[in-house]
Amino acid sequence: MFKRSFTRLPIYAILIFFVLIASEVAAQFLSPTGVVDSLKTPDTSSLSLSFSEAPGPGEQVFSGQVPCHPSSFWVISQNTNLLQEFQLVNSVITPTGITYPSYSFLMGLAYANDNSGISGMSPTFFATGTFSPSSLHVFDGSSWDTISSFPVINFLNCSGFENDVYVDGYTTSSVFSLFHYSNGIISTVYTCPPGRLIMVADQAVDANGNVYFFVGPATFPYHTDSLFVMNSSGNLLKSFPVSFNCANAYGCFMLGDTLYVGLGIGNQINPATLLPVKINQNTATIGTPIPFTFTTGNFSDLESCNPGMPVGLPASVEVAEELSVFPNPAINHLTVKLPKLAGSQIEDVILITPQGRQIHTKYLYNNNDLLQLQFENMAQGLYFVKIRVGSKIYYGKFDHIKN
Repeated sequence: MFKRSFTRLPIYAILIFFVLIASEVAAQFLSPTGVVDSLKTPDTSSLSLSFSEAPGPGEQVFSGQVPCHPSSFWVISQNTNLLQEFQLVNSVITPTGITYPSYSFLMGLAYANDNSGISGMSPTFFATGTFSPSSLHVFDGSSWDTISSFPVINFLNCSGFENDVYVDGYTTSSVFSLFHYSNGIISTVYTCPPGRLIMVADQAVDANGNVYFFVGPATFPYHTDSLFVMNSSGNLLKSFPVSFNCANAYGCFMLGDTLYVGLGIGNQINPATLLPVKINQNTATIGTPIPFTFTTGNFSDLESCNPGMPVGLPASVEVAEELSVFPNPAINHLTVKLPKLAGSQIEDVILITPQGRQIHTKYLYNNNDLLQLQFENMAQGLYFVKIRVGSKIYYGKFDHIKN
């Protein structure tokens, strides 16, 4: 298997290598220097990753959950065996100094709930293992545990949010696909038709659990032509025309209503940058590239924990029509009308800010199926209220104004 690095091209280049069996072609397309790094494939059938040494400087060991900090994102670095946290504020990227242990063959990175209970952490990190058979691993606070292996799928990168984890890769028949993982079960969300490829070696997940990924024609030089938004059932919710040079596009993540694409130093147009793609209901607009020149490792994936809902409410859940919210606009309090008898089963109430930040909110409930929310010191703008009731998720939206 080949080590994926900050200097590699998207996943279609790997497909070209395996289909053509031509190392010269692979060397030309996988690295701007024409060098392909190879790794021996160990027997991982009984692999259990463990980090018994003491944490290094800045390395974090947690119990319960991996904390989510505002405006933060993570990168997985293969040559340092670390996950590193960065903050992105006003188009400036700053390392926080917080790191987590990783391993050399962990490549993709996701942040989601561990419903298996194996790690004892939720939410936590998931990672894809690159050696055959492909595997999915979960972070338990100090080490990584193998939770599933998939011998007929070659995993590449992954992403997630709450109960949804997505993985891209290709099957033994060299067909590229996007998969959804949940509780040991993997299902196909999207399969590339002939002549088309997933152009960025990653995907992003919004606060509704919908997945965003770029596609384009399998012709060189490689460019995206569309951004697809799908739910976990494989239903296409949105399609936006988006075109950019995707050479060395190694990862992406979502903060608020913006999707950021990581471009490596081999990208001919925007080397060593994050490319912002701002999304709303009807458009996806490319912004000014942000320099991302930290060289502490060969980055292979990106992930965040503060996605927004840029395409609005999902078609797959019971949504705002059932949630009457008032007053709207709201100043410092909001009343939500729930479906009958739903209040006794409320598990969580979350406010989602215009920037995509999720705030777990205290509430009062009465027997008339009315939910009372109080808030203050919040910026003006459009907010969503997200309420988990048993196995269902309900949404409402309101405008917050100040006196």
